[in-house]
Amino acid sequence: MKHFFMTALKKPSATQNTPGNFMLRQNASHPKTSHMNSKFSLRDRDSTYRGSCRKAIWLGLHRICSRLPETRAALFRRKKATAYPKEVLLLSLKEQKFGFWGKGFLSATFLIIIFLFPLWLKALSFESAPVVNLIETNHVSIEWMSDELASAMLYYGHNVNLLNLKIDSPNAKFHRVKLQNLSPNTQYYFKLTLKNNAGKEINTQIYSFKTKLKLPQLYPLFAKQPQFEAHNGMAKLYWETNVPTVGTIRYGTDTNLQQSQEVLVLGEKHEIDLEDLKPQTKYFFKVEIQNASGAKKMSQLFEGMTPELTKKPLTIELELSPTVSQITSHSALLEIILNQEAPITIYYGKTKNLEKKIDQQKPLKEYKIKFENLESNQTYYYKIISQEKNLSPIYEFRTNFY
Repeated sequence: MKHFFMTALKKPSATQNTPGNFMLRQNASHPKTSHMNSKFSLRDRDSTYRGSCRKAIWLGLHRICSRLPETRAALFRRKKATAYPKEVLLLSLKEQKFGFWGKGFLSATFLIIIFLFPLWLKALSFESAPVVNLIETNHVSIEWMSDELASAMLYYGHNVNLLNLKIDSPNAKFHRVKLQNLSPNTQYYFKLTLKNNAGKEINTQIYSFKTKLKLPQLYPLFAKQPQFEAHNGMAKLYWETNVPTVGTIRYGTDTNLQQSQEVLVLGEKHEIDLEDLKPQTKYFFKVEIQNASGAKKMSQLFEGMTPELTKKPLTIELELSPTVSQITSHSALLEIILNQEAPITIYYGKTKNLEKKIDQQKPLKEYKIKFENLESNQTYYYKIISQEKNLSPIYEFRTNFY
């Protein structure tokens, strides 16, 4: 390529008998033939590179870029040729030298334009195609993204041939519009028109979507009437409904139903406990249910009786560990505290066989039992039994020496 430009733009010498020199010499006496000779000389140079298509294209670009300097030189020669033919010849050579640099600059500028022009002509396009989201019975959301800043107009309607509704989107890359007040279970069609800041427009194909069917809301009903089960100061209520519901229980000891408790979990089967109820008391209650759309249903008035509060029997146990005090050489005092009143029996002796016993048949919670007739300086063992149940392990104590 470099060889081509250097050959095509090579400055001819004054002594060469070339078409270029012939043109310069003829300009002085035949200025009207300069244009024809100029064309002839360029055409003569073209013939060298007819075998290469690529070089021929570059030579064509060179002709366009070099048109301006050659025309200006020819006009100057027409004015000065008759008076100073020698000076005109030298000036023409200088101008051809200047023309080389001028042509090179113009050629470089033209090449830059050629390479940048396709970028300027880049077509506006979608980076992501339109996507329909959040389809409901009466509204949808449509999103898309362009590859550059662009405003948009969305046309839509029931008829594919008549998109008479429209909504615009401001200048941006990412766009989201919400179509509202749509009809349920209906097919809609839409298309987009994008316009960038340079005024270029692009139209999309026609897309479609269908809104959801609006389902009728079922009225809440009791599939199973509320049931009341009471025991030990509390009651259990349970019921079933035909659709998912929440509920509120209103209850009390009279028909005013001054107490209430809410059921906030949406479901068809419900079970709830009412606590702190009075034993042997009649309670009245109603259950109000509500579905997701807000429709309510109140049950009839029910009543239930709480039973007598029953206590579970406590196991007889020691409240505190037994203690032996006031120990002498012949006696000692045993203190016992139980968790409830109960009769007890104390077994004791000098060995762990516990040969002796003391019965306390009167039920008491606290006992003070005195061991007597003991031997001095002797170890004694004992344990406590109530209703044939061992209340303690075997304990021991020792009497004094004197």
